[in-house]
This record gives sequence, structure tokens and C-alpha cells, in this order.
Amino acid sequence: MDEIEMRINKALGLLRDAKRELEMGMYGRCCSTSYYAMFHAAKAMI
Repeated sequence: MDEIEMRINKALGLLRDAKRELEMGMYGRCCSTSYYAMFHAAKAMI
């Protein structure tokens, strides 16, 4: 698995976590997790 694929998979996993946190009302944690999901997705693109 190359670095791009690893980062995309990490981002997808974090997005799933963020959705679960949102549903549980953990808004601060959801924002943090969403940020890291976007970070890994952006790193995969550059």
C-alpha cells in the first residue's frame, strides 16, 4: 500500500469516527477528528 492510499484510508476512517462522534453529541471531538480527516486527505493530494 502506498502513502497516498494509506492517507486516504486514514481520512475515511476518521470521517466515520467523526460521524459517530457527531451522532453522540461530542461536537468538540467531532471537529477535531474532522480536521485530521481533512488533513490526511489534503496530504494525499499533494
